Amino acid sequence: MSLLKLILSLSLIIFSMSVSSKEVVDCAHKQLGIPYKWGGHSPKTGFDCSGLAYYCHKFTIPRVSRDQAARNKINTKSVKPGDLLFFAKNGRIHHTAIFIGNNMYIEAPYTGKNVRKQKMGRKVASASRYWK
Repeated sequence: MSLLKLILSLSLIIFSMSVSSKEVVDCAHKQLGIPYKWGGHSPKTGFDCSGLAYYCHKFTIPRVSRDQAARNKINTKSVKPGDLLFFAKNGRIHHTAIFIGNNMYIEAPYTGKNVRKQKMGRKVASASRYWK
């Protein structure tokens, strides 16, 4: 790894820890009802799943699900509000959601749907924590 890549990676980790779990959860709640938009990361244009997480972490975490899942991993049994949940299909991460507590998460599901609250039911493949 080059020195520049190392510095950028460390910066990403340090800056990502500048948002609190409450800020992440509050942000996610404010986006309820915003339409799904593939590649979207703004309430003005809509959100895809990883774009919602990216926006609620103030653009300080990786942009796509697989990269979000690759860093700051935590045990899926110890998730707290503000943590990111990842779901897999055929062994590959394909979806991100924000855990909000009480066995619930907020997600930008897919085309034709809006950002919504969901009860835990699907098997979580992994989880990450980016808040301080």
